[in-house]
Amino acid sequence: MKSEVRNPKTERRPKPETRKGPDGVTRLLAGVGAHSRFGIRNSFGLRPSGFGFRPRSEFSTPQVGILAGEARPAEKTISARAVSSVHSGLPPGDHARRFNNKTTVERNKRMKVKDVPQVGKLGLTVTWPGRNVLIRRTLVTPRNPRSGAQLAVRQSLSTQAAAYDQLSDAEQEAWIAAAAQMQTKPTLGQSGPLTGLQLFTKVNCALLAIKGTPVTLPPVKSRLNPLPIDALNITNTGGAIALKLHTTDAPPDGTMLRACAPQKSGRRQGVSYRLLGTLDTPTDGSVDITSVYTTRFGVPAVGSRVFVSVNAVVDGYEDVPLVFSGRVPAST
Repeated sequence: MKSEVRNPKTERRPKPETRKGPDGVTRLLAGVGAHSRFGIRNSFGLRPSGFGFRPRSEFSTPQVGILAGEARPAEKTISARAVSSVHSGLPPGDHARRFNNKTTVERNKRMKVKDVPQVGKLGLTVTWPGRNVLIRRTLVTPRNPRSGAQLAVRQSLSTQAAAYDQLSDAEQEAWIAAAAQMQTKPTLGQSGPLTGLQLFTKVNCALLAIKGTPVTLPPVKSRLNPLPIDALNITNTGGAIALKLHTTDAPPDGTMLRACAPQKSGRRQGVSYRLLGTLDTPTDGSVDITSVYTTRFGVPAVGSRVFVSVNAVVDGYEDVPLVFSGRVPAST
């Protein structure tokens, strides 16, 4: 009996059957990424966007089926926005508007600089907090006209700083103890106690501003009563503009008057207030400040806005200022 011997067939690896899909342009317009010739999607691996590079706005369609001697057809380009419109299903116009809005929002986010709140000089720049973000500009030396008002203030500061050194130890200790109970004006939410020298110059410079006499010992800070001033009245009679503060009673002696140059009508906050002096005795329920204002800033134009602030000074301590504003009317 003859045994049957079978020869096993050699193992083989058949080639994988791959379907030939549509060409790259058709797949791209249909919203499907085209495969490469190696059977791998084009999105495989690293992308240019991963390194911060922006994709090209336009790309050319691949040319296929061109043989030698054939005329090369005109090259067609497809806009990236048109392709994105096919993906999102939106008309090209709607997608363009949405694309522009998104680009504008991203650009605005990049323009804003978020930093720790700061104020003052830093190197060759000056920084201060604005209404929404920090504002920074190049450090420049301000103009120094050396006006009479500037020289008077500087003279008061220099003389009082020198006078503090002439006080006895007991007098200086008294100023230091009184200053420890007062805080500086907050900056970025931070403040600290005054020094004896700061309180000494603050009190005496305020007394000199209202023609008072400097003191060597810290005066007791008394409670200040509200000023009897409630409005700023501006009239224009035949082209003659008058500015008057309406009063309900006589303000105390030494009430300071400050004002700033005429501003545009749209402003609601004054800038760069300047000391004009002290208030006079009221007449018929008002204090006329036309002369002192026009001497410093000139006659305000019709339609401009005038800002004025007043505050009482008692024993060298200044009260919180009251601010009034009014718009210059047309001639009547």
